[in-house]
Amino acid sequence: MEFATSVQIPNPHHENTTLSPNIYILQAILNKMADVGVLMRLGIDDGFNTRYICLTGREQWLEIIEFVVYGFPSIIDAYDKSIFQIVVHSDGDQASGTCFAYSERGLLTAAHRVTTARQIEIVGLNKSDLSGARIFSAGSSTVDCAFIGLPTPLLSCRRMPHWGDAEVLEEVVLLGYPNIPTLLSVQIAERANVSTILRGAVASEARDIFGSELLLVTAPVRGGFSGGPVINGSGLTVGMISRQPFPQLEQPEIQRYDAAGFGLAIPRSILAKFMDAINHGDTAIVEERDPNSFEWVDGPN
Repeated sequence: MEFATSVQIPNPHHENTTLSPNIYILQAILNKMADVGVLMRLGIDDGFNTRYICLTGREQWLEIIEFVVYGFPSIIDAYDKSIFQIVVHSDGDQASGTCFAYSERGLLTAAHRVTTARQIEIVGLNKSDLSGARIFSAGSSTVDCAFIGLPTPLLSCRRMPHWGDAEVLEEVVLLGYPNIPTLLSVQIAERANVSTILRGAVASEARDIFGSELLLVTAPVRGGFSGGPVINGSGLTVGMISRQPFPQLEQPEIQRYDAAGFGLAIPRSILAKFMDAINHGDTAIVEERDPNSFEWVDGPN
C-alpha cells in the first residue's frame, strides 16, 4: 500500500471505505508497471500483498504512470501541443512535414524536409519567434535527422519526450501531419508495431536500408508524417518517423505511400548520437545550414 500512499490514493484499510481504491484495479496497475520495467516484483510478503521496487526515479514514473494505465489515448492527448506541422516551399513546390519538441529551445524533424527548402513555416510559431533559429543536419545524407535550434525557450510549456528503446513487435503510435486531401493541417495518430526486418528475418535492428540503423514499422507512412515521433505504450519516444521504404517517385507526394503498409523510423540511439554531436560541435558528424539560404515565413492568415 506504500504505492497507493505515494500517489495519494487512500489506503484500502482506511475506515472510510468509500475512499478506498479497488484493490484488484490497483494490483493490475502495479503489474502493468512491472511489465514495462518501471517496477520489479519482489514477491508476496504476507500471503496477499505483492511487494515492488521502483526501478526508475520517482519523478519519471509519476510522469508516465498515466500513460501506462490509460494507454495511447492519454499519450496522444499529452503530446498534442508538442508536435508541429512544417510547411516548406522550394522552387514553386509546397510540401509538409512534422517536427516535435526535443527541448525548450529545439525541435527534431526529418532532414529531407528542411535542408533544401527556400522558405519554412512552422505552424503555431510566428516568423518573429523563429528569427535567428538555426538548422543542423547530419553530415551524411543517409541519416535523416535535423534539429531546429530556437533563439529563445519557446517550448517551455510543452511536454518534452521521455526516451526509450524500441522492442521488436511492440505496439507504438506515430504522430504527425500526413498529406491527406482536405485534412492537410490535421494531426493524425497511426497505431503500428515495430517490425524491424533484415534479410527476411525478424531482428532487433535493421541496417543498411539507407546506410543507417532504422526501425521498420507496420504503418503506411504518407508524405507529411516525416519528422513525427514514434511513441510506445509507456509514453516513451523510441524514434522519429523518416520516410517510406520504397517511395513511389512517379506519383505526386500527396499520393505517395508504401502499399505494403510499412514505414521507416530513426531509433532513439541514432537521435541521441546526433544530438550529442550537436552539443559537442562535432562538425565531422553534423553541419549547420547557411542561414542566408532559407527564410522563416508565416502562414496565410
